[in-house]
Amino acid sequence: MRHKEFVETELNKVGNKVWVCDYRYVNGFDKKPARHVKPTYVEIRPSSEGRRSVYYSETVYIPFKKNGELNFNKQINPFDNTGYRMHSGVDIQVFLTKQECTTFYKELCKYYIPLVEETIEEKTKGLKDLVEYLSNI
Repeated sequence: MRHKEFVETELNKVGNKVWVCDYRYVNGFDKKPARHVKPTYVEIRPSSEGRRSVYYSETVYIPFKKNGELNFNKQINPFDNTGYRMHSGVDIQVFLTKQECTTFYKELCKYYIPLVEETIEEKTKGLKDLVEYLSNI
């Protein structure tokens, strides 16, 4: 479920542990994704404990280090950076189990495959047309 929906549930309590993920492009596939968070096990913490400023949320998601301690340097904000002024941006997906999170993440990735393939075809055709034009000069 989306973060905005999750905060309305009784599960959104500081100290609870959940899984989060996200994968989205905004302006084409030539650049890196707007947000790429692989399925990650996190603890809900107050935004005041985060290392970076958090807007539009009272909590942040903090992943764990391999030794089991919280990794505050890898803070995951509930909203991406596509927001502006009174718009919060797109919220992250929150799940209670690793299986749910991984399944959703895979579906997100699969969604982009045909879109990327289409972009590759468009770019390739444009370059082939350029080569043909230059060859005929």
